Amino acid sequence: MNGDLRDTIDDPPMFLDKEGKPISLKSWVEKRGDYAYRCVADDLFEGIRVLTLWMGAVGSQLGVDRPLIFGTVALHEGKMVSRYREQETATEADALETHHLLLERVKKDQASP
Repeated sequence: MNGDLRDTIDDPPMFLDKEGKPISLKSWVEKRGDYAYRCVADDLFEGIRVLTLWMGAVGSQLGVDRPLIFGTVALHEGKMVSRYREQETATEADALETHHLLLERVKKDQASP
């Protein structure tokens, strides 16, 4: 093992920074503890919080050509709002766009009677 939890160079990294570069478990833990780094966007609209975070952990994502390392959710009183499915993205730019689109959808839904 070479210190970053990969057995060989051919294995995919388990942890990635915001730019998609491999990082060690230690670095991932440090970055996860830094809310300013981890939080990509955070908006509150009429009691619904739209939150986009860097997750950085690579799981088994079948059929995905790039690791999905950002997640966007809508929360009400700390719980996920089921009508707004959690969305995962591969890049920070895509995460920001997803965040904006979800926030606009929340605003539209809240404006509807």
